[in-house]
Amino acid sequence: MLFRDDCKESARCEFIVRTARREDLGELAELVRQEVLLQHELANWFELKDDVDWKQNVSLRLRARDTEILVAELNGRLVGYVETRRAPRLATIEDVYVAPSIRRAGCGRALVGEGLRRLKKRGVSQVHAAIWAANEESQAFFARLGFHTLSVTLIRRLEEGGE
Repeated sequence: MLFRDDCKESARCEFIVRTARREDLGELAELVRQEVLLQHELANWFELKDDVDWKQNVSLRLRARDTEILVAELNGRLVGYVETRRAPRLATIEDVYVAPSIRRAGCGRALVGEGLRRLKKRGVSQVHAAIWAANEESQAFFARLGFHTLSVTLIRRLEEGGE
């Protein structure tokens, strides 16, 4: 586990942001698992299964042709990731996750910044980020990076036997 002490108090952490590699699978799978648990806690909308093979899940993501996963490394350990999916001129930030103990040290900004730089280099002109309504911290983060609300998605469960 990482703690604030891994960064100098007076300066930002020096993260290495790079493309995820096959050898990152174990650490990255754990970060993805933590991110999904956080989503579930915030939204409580989807069923969370106990038997998810997180390494298999991440392995499939790493092999997807339209997807890029960048990781942030600090002192030889993975502390965050960003996953982007692109079409010819439009991309989506699928997930961003930073270990709680290292948040507000510049890691998320470094990850998203590098992701945006790479997308622009590939000809993407617009980037979409979908954020759970309850995740106000993430909404504020993306607003600081220049994102703005374009639409609002409403959803309703259809209960068995109901309308």
